[in-house]
Amino acid sequence: MNTTLKILLVSGLILTAPLGCAPRRGPPVAPVPVALPKPPPPPPPAPPPKKVKLVLLPTERFLLPNVATSLDEKLGKAEVPGVDDRTLAAISMATAQGQAECVQVDDACYAKVAGLLGGDKLLWAEMERAGKAKKKGPIKVLVMLFDVEKGTVIGRADGTLKGDVADNSLDMLVGRAISGSGPTVPPPPPPPPPVTPPAPAQTVSSAAPAPALPLAAPAQPSIAPPPPAPPPVAPAQAVSPSPAPAAPAPLPAPTVGPSLPPPPPAPAAK
Repeated sequence: MNTTLKILLVSGLILTAPLGCAPRRGPPVAPVPVALPKPPPPPPPAPPPKKVKLVLLPTERFLLPNVATSLDEKLGKAEVPGVDDRTLAAISMATAQGQAECVQVDDACYAKVAGLLGGDKLLWAEMERAGKAKKKGPIKVLVMLFDVEKGTVIGRADGTLKGDVADNSLDMLVGRAISGSGPTVPPPPPPPPPVTPPAPAQTVSSAAPAPALPLAAPAQPSIAPPPPAPPPVAPAQAVSPSPAPAAPAPLPAPTVGPSLPPPPPAPAAK
């Protein structure tokens, strides 16, 4: 082989060597799909506010027909706070209590009547004889407002009429019952205050209490008391000289008689 051919073979080997060492590529890998979390559903819309329904019960007319008619008109026009809708019942409160099978007239009975009539509040008026006379006498008119949610009568007002003539007192009666400013069910009387028994008399003894005896002190060594302090010396005072006493007067000389001879001497002892 000539030199030119050898040069070409060597050059080909050099060019193809890197190609033979290159790694083989596999088929392309398909991307893995990633599932995204679903967004939470929107909250349900808030329910519309409940409408408060007021049920008006007609007033019985056997006592005062004209007053009953006027009361129903005034109750129908009354503005009750918090009421969205109102309806007029076909029966009176007394008839509704009988249909609801109420044992006694109380808040539980009014709640049964409200459930029977499908109302949230009840507004009605009642009339009854106020005196002892059965046929003649004043008529007591009572207007009441019951709230089912609170479970009690929230408005109550009463008045007395002497005849079947409607006047302005009915307007005041209805207004007091609706505003809650009228008299409500009287609360039970407060319990009587506790009676405090009188304190027993204390006897005071006239004798003075006996003095308490002192406790014996512990024995201690006797110590001679200190000598008493000398009395204070009064300051010297100036003494004025007293006058000299007068000399006594001379006595007279005694009278001397004749002298006697001296006695003889005593004999000497042998």
